[in-house]
Amino acid sequence: MGDFCICLQHLITMKGTNIILSVLELLFLSIIIIIGVVVNSIYRKKLFQEKKNMPIGRKGNVIEPVMSLFCVLQIAYWPYTLINIWLTRNAIISSESLPLWLCHVRWGLQKAGRICLGYNSLFVALIRYIHIVFLETSNQWNYENVARRFKIASVGFPMAMEVWGYFFHGYSQFKDIPKFKDCLATSPDTNISAVALETLIPSSSARWTRNYLPDYIADVMSVAYVAVSVAGAMNIIEAFLYLAIFRNMKRYDNDFIP
Repeated sequence: MGDFCICLQHLITMKGTNIILSVLELLFLSIIIIIGVVVNSIYRKKLFQEKKNMPIGRKGNVIEPVMSLFCVLQIAYWPYTLINIWLTRNAIISSESLPLWLCHVRWGLQKAGRICLGYNSLFVALIRYIHIVFLETSNQWNYENVARRFKIASVGFPMAMEVWGYFFHGYSQFKDIPKFKDCLATSPDTNISAVALETLIPSSSARWTRNYLPDYIADVMSVAYVAVSVAGAMNIIEAFLYLAIFRNMKRYDNDFIP
């Protein structure tokens, strides 16, 4: 079902691109990429040095592995994403000239990287919440094991969210954009039904889900996916965690005021 992906590419492709403007954009992107790689490399090196110089007998820092992985993702994600968008926007590589599966891989990697970076701050807030609100319990844990699990979860949970959305959520946010709908209407894919065009179910996997599940269940799962995504993107969950931390610290201070 690659036509959905190709039509998405058409949304950001400019017609009649200016060569001078394209070169200036590439130069500006290169400066951003270099600065980003240098800054994240320095910060990751600093985290490594702090871990290496940790005093004997002191328990480990659970946040360090998560932030170290975050730096690596930043170094890989932003150059890939910025160059990918530049190539598409300036029509350097035509979407029709590439295999359909490659279209999904290109944008799938970009979306997966974005959501992993987006959920990083949520995991940092969750770690702080656990180690402040449940201090006595968390002090009994093996910090190395806990840090490893949080590191895996900081990537595994966002990827699980994307799989959830892939099987239940559509491209309904694009359905009112004429350029996108016109592209779909001219698609040679005869498997696109009128319902699929209206609801913009993105892939064969999403339609396969609705073949085996009642529509109301698929709709509930889609709404739940949107709700969790919005709560994460708008930092609603983080706000709740930090509010709980603040209340716990305030109660702790009040208990020790003479």
